[in-house]
Order: sequence, then structure tokens, then C-alpha cells
Amino acid sequence: MIHAGRIALFVNSRPTTSVIVNSFGLSQCIWLHNLKRSCTSQSNQNKPNYPEKTMAEVKAKLRKMMGTPQGYKMLPANRSHLLPLLPKTQEELPVRTPMDSYDTASILLSQSPKLQDKYATVLGSVRIGRLLEDLDLFCVWISLRHINNPKSVNSENTPYTIVTAGVDNVNFTEYRPQALDDLRLSGNVIYAGKTSMEIEATVDTFTRGEWKQYIKAYFVMVARNSTNSGGAFINQLKPSTPEEQEKFKQAEERKKKRQIELSASLLKTPPSPDEQRLAHDKFMKTVDLKDPTLHKRVLPAHASWMDSTKFTNTFSPHPENRNHHNRVFGGFLMRMASELSWVIAFSHGRSRPYLCHISDFSFKTPVPMTAFMKLSGQMVYTELNFAQIVVVCEMFHVHTWERVTTNEFHYTYRFNDEPPEIMPLSYLDSLLWLDGRRHFFEAIKSIEGSQKVAKL
Repeated sequence: MIHAGRIALFVNSRPTTSVIVNSFGLSQCIWLHNLKRSCTSQSNQNKPNYPEKTMAEVKAKLRKMMGTPQGYKMLPANRSHLLPLLPKTQEELPVRTPMDSYDTASILLSQSPKLQDKYATVLGSVRIGRLLEDLDLFCVWISLRHINNPKSVNSENTPYTIVTAGVDNVNFTEYRPQALDDLRLSGNVIYAGKTSMEIEATVDTFTRGEWKQYIKAYFVMVARNSTNSGGAFINQLKPSTPEEQEKFKQAEERKKKRQIELSASLLKTPPSPDEQRLAHDKFMKTVDLKDPTLHKRVLPAHASWMDSTKFTNTFSPHPENRNHHNRVFGGFLMRMASELSWVIAFSHGRSRPYLCHISDFSFKTPVPMTAFMKLSGQMVYTELNFAQIVVVCEMFHVHTWERVTTNEFHYTYRFNDEPPEIMPLSYLDSLLWLDGRRHFFEAIKSIEGSQKVAKL
């Protein structure tokens, strides 16, 4: 059991937006917010440290570099003629520093009603799923900035294809942007192997006259060749400052940690003796002491069966959801999964949830545009005023109807009050509960280690 004192900051934090909504209603809250912003919107362009480019410009530059202009096409552009521009060895490429890839981009919500419609939630905040989607694309841009290939200097199109392999530890601070707050994305490569690299990416919100960090995440990107049929060598990375060297070391440690966690999965090893005892204690809470039997279960007060928290979403991707190599965009799946997790959290917690953390996850297989997608999620663990939610993403091949799991997302949410306790009903539920418990305590460690999490 986690000590209440460790997370008192989480429990006692009550965002002012919720108070305003509860006191005046949603429409009045948005009206007051718009009135305040209209008085200051004229000075937006004078704000300090504004990026020179917007995310819209980044997207346009990526389309040009990849040779994939806007507009519907049944098949992706043929990029095989770019294969000779790729290096045969990593030694052919110059060594790069972390600052060579650093860049920023803005999302100017205060100046664009069109963007406000796209990014705003019904409560007047910013859709987290949209930001995750933008971060994924932004990290493709950062990856291409890291690559310096002498063979392709005179080529308008890059011979590289960049794919997202996974995301590690997405942390959220208390500086939650509202629908009219400008946003700044920034990032750079902090670790590079032969074909893969890790990017530290952040999203800042302009709040009370200064930039405040809202999201910090680590994206693992992989370089592929022009036809996406094999790996491609990238530049070596040489950290020069003590801070860069420390980040390089931490990235190596995260890589080792992911490998250890994979080998310790409940799919490969049974629960530890302590975990078995915890699962049994959980089971005993559901035994009717007046009529004790293994076949009769009762639900304790202020509790819910895990199975009752399930939600699903099935859909068919469309061309607007594709990436530059005509597959389903990973950022789109991240957005859809995160929005489903929020619905699950709200439905079970009976109050507005606040996302604190997303555990590391990987993209196991590329998703063709012709596949059907199914997202299945449920709440698997609760602790004090926290809840752990898992969302599994599956694709269905329309020709074979083979079902393949592409992603598994783990979300940590906070509530102002304690949600109903989750109770496993089957052995599978118990394993999901234990797995959720593992992810929860890892999330707490990651949150406590974040420099920007104070007063969350």
C-alpha cells in the first residue's frame, strides 16, 4: 500500500477550472475564459521565446521531404530511386551533437478559431490526444534533423523513412493548457544507436506570462530505408556537455529497463510470492463470510467488478489517418486510445479525471490502411485517489480476418476523490490487477522523479 503522505500533493490539488465549472456552469466558464483572453490576444506575438515555425509549417516541410503532397492517392509514392543515396556504413556519416537536432514549433491556439475547434475539449481544456499526435509527428521531424547524410545533400526528398518504435514514460504536470493557450513543442535526439534514436520531447503552455512545461516524453524512433523494407544507418551521437552525457546515460538505462521488464512479464513468469498473497487477499475481500464458499462472490461496498469497467471502440481508418508511408499513423492510435481511457476513467470514477502518466509502450507491427481497428479498455487497479487503465489496440486483416495486437497502453489517472475499488472476478482479472499494480508503482516513481511534477 502506498503511503498517503507521498501523494498528498495529488490528493489536495483541485484545478480552478473545475471549481468554475461547478459554480457557474460550462457556458459561463468558457465565456469568462474567452473574455479574459480577448483582452490579451493582441500581445501574443510579443511573448518571449516563441518558436520561429508552427506545427503546420513542420507538417508541410515533412510532406516535401518525404515526397508525399496532400491529396488522396490509393498507393504511396514510389521512393525506390532514393535507395542509392543511403550510406553503406555508419562511418560514412558525420558525428552529430544533441543540439544539432534541437528544434521548436508552436501551436497558436490564441490566434486561430479553427485550431481551437480542433484542440478544445467540451470542458474548455486542450485535448491530450491531439498533443500526443503532434508530438509523434514532431519527433519524426527531429529525427530527420539529426540525420546528416552527405549523399543526399542535393536531393529534395530524404532517402530515410522514420517510424515510431515506442514511447517511454509520458509525464504530465499541473500546468494544464486551456483552449486559448498557445503551445510550444520542443525536442532533440539524446541517444543514437546504429538505426534507432531516442528523443526527449516536451510540450509547454504559455500560462500567466511565461512558458510552463506540461508534457515530457521520450520517443524511440527507428530509421528505415526509402521503401520501408529495411533499416538505414544514422549518424552517431556525441554528447559534449555533462547534461548531455547524463541524458545519454539515462537513455541507455531506460533501454536496459525495457528489456528487463519484458523478460519479467506475467506472460513469461508467474507472479511473485508477495503478489500471489496480494491477489489472494483481494479474493478474500469478495468472500461472503456468512456463507463462505469458493463459488459465491460478493461485491464489497464502494467497489466495482473489473469486468464492469470495460469499454470498446471499433473503427475503420481513413486516408486522413495515414502517415507518410501509407500506414495508419501511430499518433492517431495514441490519440484514439487516450481518449477512450479518459471515458473509462470518467465513467468509473464518476468525476473528472486528470491524466498523470502514460507508461512505456511499443508499436509491435505496422497497421495497413485497409485494416479494421478495435480498442478495448478497462480499469484494472485503484489506489487511494488514483486509477490505472489499460487499453489494448488490435487490428483485423480484412482478407484473412486474422486479429493482431498492435499496442497496449497503460494510463495513470488522478481523481479529487477516491474512485470505487476495482475487484478481480477471475484469474485473468487477478493477473490484470497485478500488472496494473506494477505499472502504477512504476508510474509513481517516474512522476516523483520528474522535476516538473511538484504540486501536481
